Amino acid sequence: MRTIVAALLFVAVGAVALADPAREAPPPATRSAEQGARTPLVVKWKSPELKNGSLTIVAQVLRATRFGGPLAIFVVVPKGARLVKGEAAFQVPAGTPAGTDERAFTLQFDRTPADDLVLVADVSTSDFGAHGEDVYRFGRAAPTAPAPAHDGAEVKVGGYNLGRSVQMPPPTK
Repeated sequence: MRTIVAALLFVAVGAVALADPAREAPPPATRSAEQGARTPLVVKWKSPELKNGSLTIVAQVLRATRFGGPLAIFVVVPKGARLVKGEAAFQVPAGTPAGTDERAFTLQFDRTPADDLVLVADVSTSDFGAHGEDVYRFGRAAPTAPAPAHDGAEVKVGGYNLGRSVQMPPPTK
């Protein structure tokens, strides 16, 4: 009987020791809101310098993994602007290890373009694809969607007035 109690006590003490939080594996690495979710491909414009009819800007392409196909990167220059430095299209070869590529571009224009400067990156294989896009708006604010009209009936729940509802159009057939 003492042997069974001693064995159970040994197992219980071992279980408590294994459950010690100080001995647990560290939590997985967290990412800040600025870093965003881990995606295989991120493209962005950075360090824009806009002055006297000229824009100098850096295209940054972050690859979180090695791609099985070539990564095509291209710049869509807005109407009225001329690309005077940098290639409008280039590729990162298939199998290139994860990393960051940066390329500088300079545009010239007589008037600030009405359209955006667009940076696009695409990779596609038979079993994988990724697309990244960023725009530089020459100081213009990003477009916003119109807010829905709150013109429905007031919603009251449990004595609280939650405000007017948003009417939905009837479903189409």
